Amino acid sequence: MRDWWYEVCEAKYAGRVDETEKKLDQLIREISRQGGNEAERQKTMKEIDRTLKELVDKVRLGKSDSPAEVASKVEKVVTATRLGQGVHANVQCRQCGTAIGMLIGSNACPNCGAPI
Repeated sequence: MRDWWYEVCEAKYAGRVDETEKKLDQLIREISRQGGNEAERQKTMKEIDRTLKELVDKVRLGKSDSPAEVASKVEKVVTATRLGQGVHANVQCRQCGTAIGMLIGSNACPNCGAPI
């Protein structure tokens, strides 16, 4: 049982930090270091905006996406283990960062409303 659980966790969470996440983290750190330099701050804000738009385009669902493709794209926004209708374990919203051990009676993040 333990080995199976490790395999499930490895498959679900392995390599979660992708290049876009690393880039956004770096840009956010740059903004905090820039202080009063408004020109540099605006340049960095435009780069963050462009990076976020690219991320949204990657996650956008298509009409012909298979169930596996839909699950993969949704998992980039919200992660959870579905236990049944309206019952999820280990919910972590990528949109607002909310983490919940067990969510019952809802298919959306209770903090920001992102679908699970």
